[in-house]
Formats: sequence, structure tokens, C-alpha cells
Amino acid sequence: MYRLKACVWELTRACTLQCIHCGSQAGVCRENELKEQEALNIAGQLVDLGCKNVTLIGGEVTLCAYWSRLARYFSENGVSCCIVTNGYRKTEQDFAAIRESGIVSAALSMDGMESLHNQIRGRGDAFAEAERFIRNLRDTGVPLTTVTTITQKCVGQLEELYRWVKRNGVRTWQWQQVSPMGNAGGQAALALRPEDVSRIFDIYGKLSAFRGRPPIVLADNLGYYARRAGRILQPFDGCAAGLSAVGIDSVGNVRGCESLYDDAFIEGNLREQSLKEIWESPESFAYNRRFTPEFLEGKCLGCDEGAVCAGGCRSFNAFHGALYENVNCVKEDEHGSEKMQPWSPVYG
Repeated sequence: MYRLKACVWELTRACTLQCIHCGSQAGVCRENELKEQEALNIAGQLVDLGCKNVTLIGGEVTLCAYWSRLARYFSENGVSCCIVTNGYRKTEQDFAAIRESGIVSAALSMDGMESLHNQIRGRGDAFAEAERFIRNLRDTGVPLTTVTTITQKCVGQLEELYRWVKRNGVRTWQWQQVSPMGNAGGQAALALRPEDVSRIFDIYGKLSAFRGRPPIVLADNLGYYARRAGRILQPFDGCAAGLSAVGIDSVGNVRGCESLYDDAFIEGNLREQSLKEIWESPESFAYNRRFTPEFLEGKCLGCDEGAVCAGGCRSFNAFHGALYENVNCVKEDEHGSEKMQPWSPVYG
């Protein structure tokens, strides 16, 4: 029996921005998005299944009229709930909702320093608005985290961005690499090359050597088993989609991961079946629940970590054409793209 631990839930596809790397191509809400009572019913099902961590996303999550009441329901029922937001032009009412929602953190999407962030977000004031969001969030008492989708141009800004997130009191900072899905599909100028990923791990190795805030969390699509100075930087025990995690979209479709945007990964709809029925079906999430090392492909085939890593992030792989191969894995890259530089106190 698989135990459900975490859920990422897209409450709406409506958004105040149209980012050039957006995987869900957010902007306009889907037709017939879930009503509040439907959402609360689903929330109850998550609680009943023992789910302990829920991340509410969009689109822009704060455009969902009932998001804070849903978050409050989770917090009152022992579920750790957080949101991901673009932080763009938030009102006093938005901050009041954040304060009253009971969320454990608000994650702000930051994709580079000012010029690059504005370019990716398609608004000349996106960076300034992000900084305004941070200032106002402090008054709510809700901890701030950040999420950075790393594109080619962003790689060279990571160290400067580290200083920025540290200066702004960020609790944790998540890195993930851009994936060629949605708006990012076919945009070679955004995609990371293997040498870019190697450089990311050089930078990560240097920054993570400082035992202070903010700690950097590497998302599932960055990896794996990279070594720097004899230290494994990113162990990985396999994609959690359908094993301990689930994704729900704004019309009730269930996937193993909300980044598996292709309809082929829809396991059922919560207007037609209960979450328990979908989760416990022997036919659901077969790409992970029936995995064996024989499924591995390409550079992952024969890897001595393959039985554990299982080929890495299923979503990232799917959009690169091979479900069981991560083309940007850096396991064999022992020394990095350049000689490690000593830690600089400028980051401390």
C-alpha cells in the first residue's frame, strides 16, 4: 500500500503574468474550475488519506477566491500548507488573506536579478513588485521562501541572487531547472545544457559550504549524485509521483505530479471518482509503481544508482522524450565544469 504524504494542487490557471517559461501556459482560467465546496470536499479526502503536506499553486494562487479558506481548513486539520506566488501587485486584502490562512510559508518565484526577472515575467515592474511583496509579507508573520527556475542566462546570476535572497531574509531557496514544456517548449535559449548543469553544481557546492541561511534545496529535476570535493551533493531516491505524492489540477484531474502536464498522465477526475479510489487503484501511476531497473534508458541504463534513482524526475524526462533517462544528469561529472574556488566571505 502506498502512503500519500504530499500534494501539489493547482487551484486556478488564471494568472496576472504570462511568463515565457510557464509550464502550464497560465493566464486564463480553465473552463469549469472547481467550486469552493468541491475543493473543500477534496481537501477532506486528502486529510482522510493522511496527506501531511499541501502546496497550493496557480496560475496565480491568490486569484482563486477561496484559496485562504482552503488553506485554513488544512491548517486546522493538521496539514502543513504553503503557497507559491508571483508576488505581483498584491493588495492589502491579499496580505490579510495570507495572514489569516494559517499557511506555514509563502514561496515567491524569482528567476534572476531585475532585468532577467522582468524579461521572463513579461513586466517591467515584476522585480520591484517582488521586493514590495517581501516587505509587506514581513508584516503578516508568514515565513518567506523562494523558488528559482534556472534558465541559461540565470546560471551566471545565481551567486548574485544568493546575496539578494540572503539580504531579504529568505528562509529556504529552491532551485529547479527549466523544462521544455508549455511556454518553454522549443525555446533553446532558455534550456540548460549539460555544461550549464555542471556549473550549477559548482556554484551549489560553493554556496552550500556556508552553513547558514538560506539553505538551498535542489528540486527533483536537478541531479543526481554530483560530487564536488569528494562530497555527494544531490543524492536522490527516485521520483515520488504516485508513490507518496499526487498532483491535482483546477478541474479535478489527478496526476502523480502536477508537472506531468500531458493528459496521458491523468489517472482520473475527482468529479467522477474519489481520491481514495484513484490512489488505491492497481492501475494507477504504473510508470512509477511498476518500475524496475530494466526500464532505464540511454545514459541511465546500467547506472549503479539506477535502482534507487530510477532515472530521476519523470516530468523532466517526459518532456525530453525518454521517461527513464535524465539527459542532464551529472553523476559522472566528478570534477565540475571548472576548478572549485575557495569560499568567499562575501556570501556570509
